[in-house]
Amino acid sequence: MIKKKINKISIYYYKKYARVYLEDTDAGGIVYHTSYLKFAERARSDMLRKMKLEHNKLKNIHEVQFVVCKMLVNYKNFATLEQLLTIKSYITSVSVAKISMKQIIELKSKLLVKIELVLGCISLEGKPKRIPKYILNKFKEKVCPKEF
Repeated sequence: MIKKKINKISIYYYKKYARVYLEDTDAGGIVYHTSYLKFAERARSDMLRKMKLEHNKLKNIHEVQFVVCKMLVNYKNFATLEQLLTIKSYITSVSVAKISMKQIIELKSKLLVKIELVLGCISLEGKPKRIPKYILNKFKEKVCPKEF
């Protein structure tokens, strides 16, 4: 059962919208494959912001950063200029140093891109590091029980 959303974030997933601009497309008006990665990155950053875990706070207060360790991108369809896309981001599992996530980019209800990724926690020196307990607990609260 999905709980009701409050301010675009639910207990299970975060939803963001992105408009396709000219800079996101090729000469034919079709979205570049790398633009989907930018849309996904912005959605992940906004999800952290909604969780009160902004990048600057992670870095300056908790002395950690998250980096993409692994990413699998499956392109199913394409978007074009000026379309409004929906990006759904959800955490599938959390361990002491890694966060596994899935992101889905849709146009209306049509699946365009499915992304599976693993984020690793690192120190400010770039070494692997355990996720601080406070942050780990916040992520564990957001683990999604099923795929959307």
